[in-house]
Amino acid sequence: MAIKYRFVLLLFFSISSLLLKSQTEPDLLAKIAQEEKNGNQLKQAEYLNKLAYYYWEEKEYQKAHNTFEKSFVINSQIGNQNAKMNIYLNIAAIQTDAYQYETALVYFKKALRMAEDFNEKRQIAATHINIGVTLQKLSRFYEGIESIEKALEIAKTINDLKLIKNCYGVLSECYEKVGENDKSMEYFNLYATFEKHLQKEHLKEQEKQNNEKINQANSEVSKAKQKQKEVEGSLEINQQKLEESRKISIKQKIELQNKELAQKALEAELHSKRIMQGFIIGGLILTILFALFVLKSNQAKRKINNLLANQNKEILLSQEIIKKKNIDITKSITYAQRIQKAMLPNQERLVDLLPESFIFFSPRDLVSGDFFWFDYAAYKSYVQQCIGQKSLISDSLIITAVDCTGHGVPGAFMSLLGFNLLEQIVSNEITDPHKILDIMHIGISRELRQQQTDNKDGMDMAICRINKESKTVDFAGAKNPLVYIKNNEINVIKGDTFPIGGSQLKKRSPYKMHTISYADAPTSFYLFSDGYQDQFGGKDGQKFMSKNFRDLLFKISSQPMNEQKQILKSTLLEWMGDNNKQLDDILVIGFKLS
Repeated sequence: MAIKYRFVLLLFFSISSLLLKSQTEPDLLAKIAQEEKNGNQLKQAEYLNKLAYYYWEEKEYQKAHNTFEKSFVINSQIGNQNAKMNIYLNIAAIQTDAYQYETALVYFKKALRMAEDFNEKRQIAATHINIGVTLQKLSRFYEGIESIEKALEIAKTINDLKLIKNCYGVLSECYEKVGENDKSMEYFNLYATFEKHLQKEHLKEQEKQNNEKINQANSEVSKAKQKQKEVEGSLEINQQKLEESRKISIKQKIELQNKELAQKALEAELHSKRIMQGFIIGGLILTILFALFVLKSNQAKRKINNLLANQNKEILLSQEIIKKKNIDITKSITYAQRIQKAMLPNQERLVDLLPESFIFFSPRDLVSGDFFWFDYAAYKSYVQQCIGQKSLISDSLIITAVDCTGHGVPGAFMSLLGFNLLEQIVSNEITDPHKILDIMHIGISRELRQQQTDNKDGMDMAICRINKESKTVDFAGAKNPLVYIKNNEINVIKGDTFPIGGSQLKKRSPYKMHTISYADAPTSFYLFSDGYQDQFGGKDGQKFMSKNFRDLLFKISSQPMNEQKQILKSTLLEWMGDNNKQLDDILVIGFKLS
């Protein structure tokens, strides 16, 4: 299943006031009153904005709106045009949070006119995107597409890759809503390409910042070592100068003693002693100073070494904590995998029921959002089944491939819900494929309370009933198709355009059932999720695509079913290569009837 893109309104305004959690409503009201008394309109508007953000955070949307309006009046008086535009954007965002999309649209358009007056192209593009998303919320999809295309044109002129990516994402959603799946897929591919590129750029920037931090730490260590060398060199020079000074002083004293030896022999001897004492004291002082310099240098070095050692300890501790958490999470998911495997039917049993058949099941993670189910037409009651009193309604065999929203743990939860509903429906003797889909839709919507909440999770599903007596296959599909090959011709029966659960809870017709006969010629049937055809790979990193997938099924359809499974697996691995990871769960079911 393709990853669903959920767009967030882009708002270019300062949110620093949202971080002032310590300020309460009375504090802000007091400051507003004080600034009004002081006649400082700029500060008064600033505190009004902070109060509006406070109300907004508390979900008091009307108070937040009214407070921003007061700030707007003051900013109009002092001529602060940029603040007025930001206030329009803030009010529009508040109205979207309050689900008042028509009102939000009015304020977004006001902000757009001001941005156009300022000729701020990035703001113009961002506001067009906001308008497009708001129109989408109002189900005015084509108007939304027109607004997003304007934003895309501007984003391309300023080469803003993030805005371009967001435009592609919203366009993909809009075209999906109006049923233009080809265009939706085209824009989704562009969105995925830009997303991949921006992620690479983000990783490069992070790597650059990490390298800069490492270089800075190394530089500080080098500076400390250099400083130590300079101190040691300075001490050595001072010692040399002292030695030279001592030699000169001794020579002068000797000359003086030779001249005055006869008259001042006693004085010379006393003077010589004082000089020696001075040298001893001076040497001690210099030795102490040198020791202090060395001690200080060593302390600085130890401080740096301790800092690096503590950082290394913190890094190792963090790695151990992350490693332990990953082990715990992996254990939990592995246990969930065992539960899911136990829940699914045994694949070998399908070969017993249909000798010419296979199931190619490759979850992206340990647990899967795709699942398969097959069995003979329902038992009369679940209680009878539990106590061993099995009474078959007919020899019809039901087989289905289901693709739930998401993958991994979220997808596995959805698959568990879908599996249990399917078991209950069939155990109540409901075997018509289209009726099973109708009841599955009602059950999913009820279990997830989708009428009362904004939850849009669901599943795509293809289901067949094999009637051995009439040699026919009945098919119904929720978005997913059935491919069958007969008389060397490939045929595709598309599923209905709406999924099980999710959006379109109202104004949708019942699912349709199609019947195919295999009495006159051997026929190969294939049910599958969209994981195989949506996998990226190849030389250009593109999707495998549905056409290539169907051509591959047609090419291998003459081979035995167990060989077809191996060909599908090897083809997928070759397509992915070494540079592409599996993006979604993959499920393909094939069986041949004659």
